[in-house]
Amino acid sequence: MFELNSIYNIDYFEGIKQISDKSIDLLLTDPPYLYAKGGMKSKKFNVGCRSANSFVVKNMSDFGEEKINLFLDSIKPKMKEINMYIFSSKLQVPYYLNWAIKNKCQFDILIWDKDFKGIISRKFFASNSEYIIRIYKKGLNQLENIEFYQKIHKFKRVKKKLHEAEKPIELLERFILLSSNEGDLVFDAFIGSGTTSIACVNTNRNFLGFEIDKRYYEIAETRLHDKLVR
Repeated sequence: MFELNSIYNIDYFEGIKQISDKSIDLLLTDPPYLYAKGGMKSKKFNVGCRSANSFVVKNMSDFGEEKINLFLDSIKPKMKEINMYIFSSKLQVPYYLNWAIKNKCQFDILIWDKDFKGIISRKFFASNSEYIIRIYKKGLNQLENIEFYQKIHKFKRVKKKLHEAEKPIELLERFILLSSNEGDLVFDAFIGSGTTSIACVNTNRNFLGFEIDKRYYEIAETRLHDKLVR
């Protein structure tokens, strides 16, 4: 069994077996994406939205339909109710929605507007936003602040990134406040540099996080320690 408010250097698909059923209140996570490998090149700029040698493209670009279904099927019994926010690439969106429909869940597609001008090309739209798939049981939204009930959430990108795919703390805090209560358990299956843990500390939630990469696990541990000792 795992201790609350801890991060573990473990593969999600191994760690999930050790989590008790009906114990997680909210899943907030940024799984590996599904990318067209090799990057997306622009003749005008001769660069892509991510380099072909990027950590994300090389190590986190093959999370397709089969892995998505395995992931969601394994997390479902561990949740008190289906209550999820999952960051997603364009290619993954139909797989998450198909799972939601199959499991008779409510769903929506939210947008993180990164508030910058992305690469301009006639071959693809600028990569200045990302998708967040909301999957949930009807009636689970908690927050009374109606301003948070919107599909587009504008937050600038993290300037000094500890992880290539790091998300703004304020964005994660918004989803935590919207769909959980103080003292609830928020689970991040792919916690990266630990942003979800910091967001949970800031909002008085319990958390549990898994990170398979040793380097990012150590960054997350250091970051959490520094936050707690302040």
